[in-house]
Amino acid sequence: ERLPGRRYGLTEAGRELEGVVDALGVWGSRWLELAPEHLDAGVVLWAMCRHVEPDDVPGPRLVIRFDIADDRRRHFWVVLEPPESEVCVKPPGFDEDLVVQTSSEWLAKWHMGRISLGAAMHDGVMSVRGPSELVHALSTLGISKFASVEPASSPAG
Repeated sequence: ERLPGRRYGLTEAGRELEGVVDALGVWGSRWLELAPEHLDAGVVLWAMCRHVEPDDVPGPRLVIRFDIADDRRRHFWVVLEPPESEVCVKPPGFDEDLVVQTSSEWLAKWHMGRISLGAAMHDGVMSVRGPSELVHALSTLGISKFASVEPASSPAG
C-alpha cells in the first residue's frame, strides 16, 4: 500500500551547502571500504531513488522489484514516478516492469559504480528480467553521482 509521505525541500541555506556536501561525497566515495553495515538494501535503494533524474525514467512510471537474497525483507519495490519515487516493502499495486535478483553486496557495488549492470549480469551476480529496453535503461538509473570517483588504493589513515 502506498501512503502519502511528507515532502522535504531544502531551504536556500541548505542549497548553498551543496558544494560542501558534494565534496564530502567525493571524499567518502574515495575512502569508503564496503563493510556489512553499508549493505542495507533498503538504504541503497532509497539512495538510488534520490539519484534518478525524471527525464531518465522511461515512461510515466517504472516499477522494479528487487529480490535480495541475503536481506531479511527479501523483496523491495522501487516505484519511479517523477517527481515522486519511493521504495516499498510491500507490493505497491502496480505491474512490475523489471525484476532484479542479487545480493545486498552486489546491489551496493552496482549503485556505487564499482561494477556495471552488464558486467554484474555477465558474472552472474545480478539478474534482470524484463524488456531489453528497460534493462538497458536500468543500467544507468540511480547510479551514485560519485560513481566515477576512483577508490583510494590504500586504507584511510
